[in-house]
Amino acid sequence: MGKKIRMRALIKSIGGILRTNLRCLGAGLYHLGLAHFVIGLSPNRVRTLLYHSTDSAPDAHIAGMNINVPPETLAVHLDYVKKHYSVVSIDDVTHGLYGPKPLVITFDDGYKSVETQAVPLLEARDLPATVYLIGTAVIGNMVWVNELNYALVTHTQKIERILSDYPSLAGLDRSGVIQTVQDTFSPSDIELLMYRIENELPEKANCPMLFSDADGVQRMRQRGISFGFHTRDHYNLRNCGPAMLERQLNPRFIQSLLNSNTFAYPFGYFTDIAIHSLESYGYEALMTVSDNTASASLLHRDRSEVRATSAAMMFAQLEIEEPAMALLHSVKRWVARRIQPAFPALLSPETSKPR
Repeated sequence: MGKKIRMRALIKSIGGILRTNLRCLGAGLYHLGLAHFVIGLSPNRVRTLLYHSTDSAPDAHIAGMNINVPPETLAVHLDYVKKHYSVVSIDDVTHGLYGPKPLVITFDDGYKSVETQAVPLLEARDLPATVYLIGTAVIGNMVWVNELNYALVTHTQKIERILSDYPSLAGLDRSGVIQTVQDTFSPSDIELLMYRIENELPEKANCPMLFSDADGVQRMRQRGISFGFHTRDHYNLRNCGPAMLERQLNPRFIQSLLNSNTFAYPFGYFTDIAIHSLESYGYEALMTVSDNTASASLLHRDRSEVRATSAAMMFAQLEIEEPAMALLHSVKRWVARRIQPAFPALLSPETSKPR
């Protein structure tokens, strides 16, 4: 077990070094004026961007979660894509209505900051985008991951006493707690944990609206934004039993707000059962948060989370780093499929799972 852990740490370290070098290479190519040339080498590849919050001053529900792109940074991104790509909607892509160098812009969760900050920036540049809504958030409820982050940021000592009752959480830092809960806790486990935490927290006064409500969604629709579904409660679908999975994937109670027949996985996690259920709903695209997931479903659309603060680094990520890493992952999977029958112990169960 120790050797496996050390080997994984080594592979992760090598991957980090490789990514850094690829980003440096990409930035160099951009500054040499070769962006148009490099992008033109793969004119049919659909680049898809993923954002979440776009707040200039994120509060404790979001702070430290690495999901916020400030409006000024988003403006840099939008100016870059406006110049170098043909920005289209995800529905244009699913219907084949796009030309060379297509790029899609998406936002997960339906944060209020998208309505107030991102939509005006998109509108000023005449760029389409799709927002993926969490059902309970639209009707005014807080999403568990944001509430957990808030509790860990603002009431650390109180929450640590609760977490000490969970061996898998005791002693972890904030990001480690959130990662472990999202990866390993069932929905019922999360509900129990959040019930205990909420009973420990004082009542919030003048809590700002974190997510857009139905009226906000309708206003954005009138401004050209489309909306897809992002589950009912934002649970990890891998940890949902059949009944809970059906509850999470059924969009009926916010169906009237949705005008894009597409779906986004929470955290990018999926299972074969979830894929089958979503395909039975007739979705035209299933949005992931990784690369090369088309092997799991032809409906999968890979997305890139971009946090670069310059056009050069954004180009480096989209056109050099991610295509190169995707190619390496494809080679790794090709080799693994041939090695595993003869040496099954070389592959851990985690390696063979789609993300």
